Amino acid sequence: MIGLDWFDTFLPISTREEVRVIFNRLMNGEIKDLEDIEGFKALTKNGEERIMFWHNSLIKDKDQDGKIIGTLSSGEDITDRVKAEDERDRILDLSSDLICVASMDGYFKYLNPAWETILGYSLDELLERPFIDFIHPEDHGKNDEEVESLSEGNKTINFENRYIHKDGSIRNIIWNATPVKEDNVMYCIGKDITERKKNQIKIEQLNFALEAAQEMAKVGYWSYNIITRTQTWSDQMYKVLGRDPNLGPPEYNEHKESWHQDDREMFDEAVNECINGQPYNIIIRKIFNDGSIHFINSQGLPRYDDDGNIKELFGTSQDITGIIESETALVESEERYRTLFDNADVLVSMYDIDGRCIVMNRKTAEMFGGKPEDFTGKSFDELHPGDGAEYTQRIKEFIKTGNALEFDDEVKFPAGDRWLLSKVNPVKDSEGNIFAAQIISQDITDRKILENELKESEKLHREVLSNISDAVFITDDKGGFTYVCPNVEVIFGYDYEQIFDMKTIYSLFGQDIFEMSELQEQMVIRNIEFECQDSNGNSHDLLIDLKKVSIKDGSILYTCRDITDRKKAEDALRLTQEFNETILNTSPDVIYVYDIVEKKNIYSNDGILTVLGYSVLEIKEMGSKIIQILMHPDDFKIYREKTIPKYITAKDGQFIIHEYRMKHKDGTWRWLNAKESIFLRDDKGNPRQIFGIITDITERRLADKELKNSEEKFRKLFENTPFGIIINQITWDDHGKPVDFIHAQANPAASIQLGMNLDDLIGTKATEIADEETAAKFIHLYGEVVRTGKPLRLEQYFSHHDRTLDVTAFPLIGDFFITNFYDITDQKKADKALQESLDKEKSLGDIIRSASIGIATGYPDGRIGISNEAFQRLTGYSNEELSMIKWNDVLTPAKWKEIEGKKLVELLKTKKPVTYQKEYIRKDGSIVPIELVVHGKFDDEGNI
Repeated sequence: MIGLDWFDTFLPISTREEVRVIFNRLMNGEIKDLEDIEGFKALTKNGEERIMFWHNSLIKDKDQDGKIIGTLSSGEDITDRVKAEDERDRILDLSSDLICVASMDGYFKYLNPAWETILGYSLDELLERPFIDFIHPEDHGKNDEEVESLSEGNKTINFENRYIHKDGSIRNIIWNATPVKEDNVMYCIGKDITERKKNQIKIEQLNFALEAAQEMAKVGYWSYNIITRTQTWSDQMYKVLGRDPNLGPPEYNEHKESWHQDDREMFDEAVNECINGQPYNIIIRKIFNDGSIHFINSQGLPRYDDDGNIKELFGTSQDITGIIESETALVESEERYRTLFDNADVLVSMYDIDGRCIVMNRKTAEMFGGKPEDFTGKSFDELHPGDGAEYTQRIKEFIKTGNALEFDDEVKFPAGDRWLLSKVNPVKDSEGNIFAAQIISQDITDRKILENELKESEKLHREVLSNISDAVFITDDKGGFTYVCPNVEVIFGYDYEQIFDMKTIYSLFGQDIFEMSELQEQMVIRNIEFECQDSNGNSHDLLIDLKKVSIKDGSILYTCRDITDRKKAEDALRLTQEFNETILNTSPDVIYVYDIVEKKNIYSNDGILTVLGYSVLEIKEMGSKIIQILMHPDDFKIYREKTIPKYITAKDGQFIIHEYRMKHKDGTWRWLNAKESIFLRDDKGNPRQIFGIITDITERRLADKELKNSEEKFRKLFENTPFGIIINQITWDDHGKPVDFIHAQANPAASIQLGMNLDDLIGTKATEIADEETAAKFIHLYGEVVRTGKPLRLEQYFSHHDRTLDVTAFPLIGDFFITNFYDITDQKKADKALQESLDKEKSLGDIIRSASIGIATGYPDGRIGISNEAFQRLTGYSNEELSMIKWNDVLTPAKWKEIEGKKLVELLKTKKPVTYQKEYIRKDGSIVPIELVVHGKFDDEGNI
């Protein structure tokens, strides 16, 4: 090696000339010293490039006025450290999960960037406080127990707790953690499952609303599949038609025969017309097993497949005995979806192909200094003067190609420039064509500021390291100094003269560090690690090489390198490797490196066992056909045609995200989300290997499907029920007092029963359509429903169309509640007419009221009208309580219902009073025997 040109021998072509220029300037005296250099590469004998940390210092002739005669350079190989740090940073930057290292005493020691995104705090804010400060107070106890378990060496699997976001919202986190007892730390990975929790709650609320609405409306729904000839009944359907649910839905002929004989032909015609595409809405009579006749409002409509063929009949049946409404036809309404909240803490906006704003959320509008409606229809040129053309071109290209966009930009806003990390999502029409782009942006200004501060810190660190270099001594066999390098002060803190005053190197080191006999025998002793102290008492780890020489009247050459930093770097590398290994083994996700040329996995963690049930060995045995074997055929076609080409064009740092199904070892299909980036390129710069993280999203997919089905069921009932339904939202003042409520959504039946057009009803406030006194009354009542969570039932009279409604209100999510109502005007009028008749015949009325026998009016649907005091004493109920119950459900014991049904049939046939004995159930639960005389009141057509 001696005599070779070290520029050509040890330096790659890419840096050779740059270093040669610096060296020549140094030798000519144009620069005084050479800084340590981190990152320059060196060539090994076989041509491999290694990343080096170079230590450099000048060698001057002491006897000729300090003339420069050469340089002393030494290099430290940091390739493995750089690769390990790159691998760690790649994992942390790519992961959307929370990754941290925390001490057992309650403080974070390391956090990845996802913490800022999920919790809203900066990393500095999170690191300076105990982590218990960010956990929901109700979870402190179980969290302490889990940390105690980790301190005992136990792993944590799927531990769930709640963290509090900086804005006060709650985030649900599920954790996996691994302890390292010797370092008193724990490595943790957390997944944000807040949205999944919200979807579960929404599904439960919708199911509750669906069931409650059916129960309160007393309406059942049914469907009939024309292809399979199978039908489905809701639970309420059996109650409405008086059929035992254990029997299941009846065959068509049995079902038709259950109707009144005079109505069977009408029913048959209606069903046949529906099969041919004509919806129906009829009122027919049903004879129950007890002989009672019920009037049923039956509705049906056809449902079509994608080819326009009728695939199913769907409808509802409602018992409207005694409540024959003047109008029963339902008008189909357009699907309405309205955003009730605009509380997203990210910037969301939508633009058409010409770069004009279709809609934006509150957060985005605030950045522009206004309200969302102020910017609707505005172009990019108006919103971003100077940069509008570039943004418009991006949107046009996105809509044209459909390729996902993710980028960060420094964007100008009226209040100042902000850095935004943006993702562009497609907005499609009913035919699947992209017609607009939705942009979701996260403000990353604080993160950018931290990155710049980090760069400044790293620069300062390099400047400090530039003053560190090796020290060289030459001594005689007795350790006396014959030569001391000028930069000895860098390591030992003593200047040149102070070293010579020590006389021997043993005085500097404090002890003998080698055996002279060994040096005499081998001539060279390398890599002696020795700890010494400098003039200030600071410890240094030295790596010392000894060589037998004959130079400058000396015989032993000492080369001392300060490896204190290297020791720390090795410890850091070890910790980094342990950190990486712990993360990989703790993560419930699949972390892998896949060779797209050889089509096989280079690496996969244990997550593959958790997600798909296969061991790493089984995955390896699948070889190049792993994706073709495991991926769903439909998804494999998309992967081959659309995803693989993205690898070829992907840039470093660009993410490739796609979803697909993989076959679990048990044969089931699991939905997976893959987030990948280029890991390794070949000599020509083409992608060779990809690094990725796979997350199992099967539960999310199933939840989305369940949510969609629940919403579809609710929509069907909402649109087709003959009962009025309105979804309302309470508004509050600053003191928590209800001040108004808004009609957020209403079904067609609500329009009919309220006598208002849907367009005039939806979006209006109570104070806009009711007088001040009436509005104040119902604002208070409905506010209590939302505040207490207790349902409310009442009667409400609408003077503008002279109708009285029976209204039930029950709470929904947050500030929302539902009002469900039906028309009882005719029954109220009948009660009033009877009362007026009694008032006219005052003496008769007085006799009835003061009679010693119980007297009351009843209706075919079971409700009780007016009653005298004797009847109230007999039953134990007040007149008001009796008006809210049904005699055939509450007062009549089950064993008397069949007899009573027969007597009512007799009354309908003969139109003469019937007398029979039975029993009543009093309010206190006791049984009282009675003799009952029932008179019927009939209209001109003979109906009761």
